[in-house]
Amino acid sequence: MEVLGQNHRQALISGPSNHSKTSRKLLADTIVSGDAEMLLKRCMILHHPVTSQKLRADLGTHAYYKAGYLGLVKEYSYMGIIDQNQRERLTDWVTKGQHEDTNSAEYHEILNVIANQNTD
Repeated sequence: MEVLGQNHRQALISGPSNHSKTSRKLLADTIVSGDAEMLLKRCMILHHPVTSQKLRADLGTHAYYKAGYLGLVKEYSYMGIIDQNQRERLTDWVTKGQHEDTNSAEYHEILNVIANQNTD
């Protein structure tokens, strides 16, 4: 199967990170175990750019971005860019993880704008 170079680089098995090394070792151990079905399942998950991105997110980027976004909200409030009510709503929105919700109205609005970029 051929894949785009950028997709290959996004796969969790690519690169020098500890997560990538651990993923490659998991695949090697699965080969040694002789479980071909499990090997194919793990390969499909670890080589796919979307599932790799989700795994990375579950491994720590959620908390990193949440803390950063909460800091931005606080700073924007301090600078007077947003008022106290907006700060409270945004803090609640980030705390609840709604910035990651692919079912939110905001996400769908962005998706629709991007998807329709060539129809104008």
